Amino acid sequence: MASTLQTLHESYSKELGRQTQLINTQKKELDDAKEQLEEEKRIMAGKTTNEDIIDLNVGGTHVSTTRRTLCLVEGSMLQIMFSGRWENKHTLDKEGRIFLDMDPSHFAMILGTLRAGSLRGELDFRKLKKAQKKDDEFAALVEYLGILPPIVEVVDVVDVVEVVEEEEEKPSSTW
Repeated sequence: MASTLQTLHESYSKELGRQTQLINTQKKELDDAKEQLEEEKRIMAGKTTNEDIIDLNVGGTHVSTTRRTLCLVEGSMLQIMFSGRWENKHTLDKEGRIFLDMDPSHFAMILGTLRAGSLRGELDFRKLKKAQKKDDEFAALVEYLGILPPIVEVVDVVDVVEVVEEEEEKPSSTW
């Protein structure tokens, strides 16, 4: 019986040692991840502000604006790109401007809307929505950037009622 207890004790001790080692390894991984996150937070906090001037090269056209303007639409691709988290990951042109491979006239319309919204305190997307309906390339850019929700065609209720009434007035054919 003593040898059985001794064997069980050794077995449990080995298992306890393995579990302790696993826990210590996981704790070290968590501590390392926490340290990386804290370092990223320090970098972001120290380097970027909403008032930073961002110099862009949009399809060959030089544009400057503030980080605040680019980040106005919560959850948009622009907000993600310019929040500061990806600060050192952008493609730069020869002059050090962030390069965006987009149609400059389309981007200018979006940026104009964001700038006006920044000044007014609220965004008005009516011009963008009209342009989005007319131009497929512009619509694709707006959708990619996440500036507007996708266009949903709204049918006028009066038109639907008229069609239904016309269908009801038609004589039904009987066989």
